[in-house]
Order: sequence, then C-alpha cells, then structure tokens
Amino acid sequence: MAKTALVLGGGGARGAYEVGVWQALCELDISIDLVTGTSVGALNAAVIAAGSFDSAQALWKNLRTDMIFRIDIDDTLPPKQKAAAMVKEVLRQYPTQGAMDASPLKRLLVRYCGEKAVRESSIRCGIVCVDIPSGKPVERFCDEIPEGKLHDYLLASSAVFPAVKLRRVEGKLLADGGYWDNIPVGLALRGGAEHIIAVDLDSIFSRRPTLSQAKDLKLIRSYWNLGPMLVFDKSQIARNIRLGYLDTMKQFDVYEGIAYTFIKGSFLHIASRNTPYMTALNKACGLKFSPKPSQREALTLARIQGYLSKRYRITHSLRYADFLRSCAERAGEIFELSPEKVYSAERFRIRISEASNGVSLPEEIKTEKGISVTAIRSAVRFFDKKVRAVCIGKLLAHAAWTEKKVDFLGLLLFMPEETLAGYYLALLE
Repeated sequence: MAKTALVLGGGGARGAYEVGVWQALCELDISIDLVTGTSVGALNAAVIAAGSFDSAQALWKNLRTDMIFRIDIDDTLPPKQKAAAMVKEVLRQYPTQGAMDASPLKRLLVRYCGEKAVRESSIRCGIVCVDIPSGKPVERFCDEIPEGKLHDYLLASSAVFPAVKLRRVEGKLLADGGYWDNIPVGLALRGGAEHIIAVDLDSIFSRRPTLSQAKDLKLIRSYWNLGPMLVFDKSQIARNIRLGYLDTMKQFDVYEGIAYTFIKGSFLHIASRNTPYMTALNKACGLKFSPKPSQREALTLARIQGYLSKRYRITHSLRYADFLRSCAERAGEIFELSPEKVYSAERFRIRISEASNGVSLPEEIKTEKGISVTAIRSAVRFFDKKVRAVCIGKLLAHAAWTEKKVDFLGLLLFMPEETLAGYYLALLE
C-alpha cells in the first residue's frame, strides 16, 4: 500500500498551526505512515509520533517563551510588544552571553515525546539538521539515531543560529535544518512516501529544494500572518491551531474559502440565483461571466483574475461563484471579521452588513447626484478602506438600480481591494 507522509515546515512559535493540521487529519481519519520535520516541525513530528493529539494540544496551549528559552520577558505583554522586548533582551545579552540558550526545551521534550515512545511508534519520524561549518544536511530517521541522542538531535534541528545557540551532537556542531530544507519532502520520499501532505509556516527560511519532487502533494499554508517566530503567546497559539485545522479541512474539500472558511457550495448557490438585480449589477459593472465576453469585459475579467490569483490563489478559469466568494472575503478582511469561524453565506452577509452599517460617509465625497467615481478618487487618500468600500458599494448599487454604467475596470486599477469589497456590499443592497 502507498505510504502517506506528513511533512512539517519550520517556523518557531508558528508551529502551533501544525497541531491544528494534525487535529483535522485525525478527524478525517487520514492515516500517516511517516512524519518528517525541520526545526519546530521536527519537534512536532516527534510529538506526533510519540503520542495523541490531546498531548500535543496540551503542550502547545501551555507554552510560554521562558519554557523554551532561558530569557526573562514579561509574558503578559501583547505578542508584538513581547517580540520587541525579546529582541531588545537578546541584543542586551548577546555581547556577554551569546545566542539564546534553549535548554529549558529539553524538559518539555522528555515529558511530551519520550524517546522510547517515538522509537516504538507506528509512525516513522525523521528530522533535518545542518552541519556547521560545512553547511551539509544531516537528515535522520529516528531509528537511524543512536539511543539516548534523539532529544539532542531535536534541539539541534531547532537551533536557529545566531538567535539560538548551536548544538554539539556526536562530535558535530549542528544548526537549524531550515538552513538546508525547511520543508523536508526529500526525507519523506527517501522513507518510501508517495503521498505528501506538507505544511508551510512561511518562515524566514525560504529553502525548499525538495518540495517540487513530490508528485502527489497537498500543500497547506495560512493566508494569515501566524505571528512572531520566537514569541510563544497563548492567544496566538490558540488562533494558529484553529487556523491550521480550518485550512486543512478546506484543503480536503470539507469547507471552501481562502482567507475565510465557508460551508461548501455557499457561493455556488448564490451565483445560481441570477436575480434581475444581480444581472443589472453585472451589466452596470461591465461584467460578463460567459465564454464570449466583449473586449472590455475580457480585460476586466483578466484584471480580476490576475489580482485573485496573486491574493487568493485562484488560478483556474474564473467562475462567478469564485468571484463572489473573493469579493466577500475581501470585505471580510476590510471589516475585520474573525477568520476562526465557519460561516454560511447568510451568516457572513449579516456580519458584513452589521459592520458596514456602522460606517459614516464623509460629506466631502457626496454630490447632488450621489457618490461619484471622481469624488472617490479625489478623496481616497483621506479616508480608510472601510469608507472607500462602502462608497464604492453605494455607487455600484445606484448604478444597478438606475441602469447606468460604472467604470468598474478603472476602479479595479485604482483600488482593487475596496472595489471587490464594494461589489459584495452592492450585492447586499
């Protein structure tokens, strides 16, 4: 039977996201034969091999920065301030003490991933380090590591030098495996895996030389910023676990969406309604989702496709349902809806309506005939995205009701984010 591998990328505190991925895989009853990882991915790989999801969740939800590094910072600070305080403390200590000492982490490894449990696990575990100064990879499955040395190799794989001290193991000076391969697909393939589920934490390490070698690959990554790499904050950890779970469910087609999570088929249902108002709105915007659009309609769709492929990873031919969902997601970002929930199209509509109704329009962009494109363009620098999105929404809705044309392509070129959000707001009218 073909083997399936879970490949976990490095990314420090962002590794909580990988716990959410594993939670989803457990619920989906997807069996894993191998798990390989780099840096925090190596630590998570060992925890996954050694125990249950509950133990991994308990480990992460109780983590603090001082449980990982020998450093003194105020754990009550918000994540960004905590990160700034940590950088300041590291720079203060560096001249006399050098890089941070991660020895407190070893106590957690002993508690949550005992060497015996990892070695006896049905899931084969592999990790990546880098030899210093040669820069050559040191890739090992746990059954290839001498007994009593597993935790040392795990600590070495997460030694992000120069921030964290290098680790000497079996006479070799080792550093974070991210310097060689931050998503170690190659190691999983060497272990006989054919199906690869890889997790990208978008860390500072961009080396992924073996990712393209996977012929059967599902790549899971977050649309959202997962926070500082070296600061372990409880609220950020809980958020990242949730995002990892939802993104995995979307990758396996349980839900849909990129930035947000929707019940499957929500926007296909809306698109299929094709009400007279939707037809009028698309006509006012010069939008035609058909095999034979006019030259300008094709130019507008090409502009939308280019923007969405970059922001929302939509690379297939644009369908109206995809367009609607992308407009909704852009509105969600602008009006700051939580990405940690599962929305129906109706519930999302209600949340956006509540948020947009609280936006007051400034007198500067109003004219006797309503809101004009020229007024919006002239005032754009003075108002935030929420105001601009609401203005464009009202402009498009007015054009639909009065059967007038709007320079939708011009708005897209000038304000793509607010224009897509505005289309969704117009649809709510």
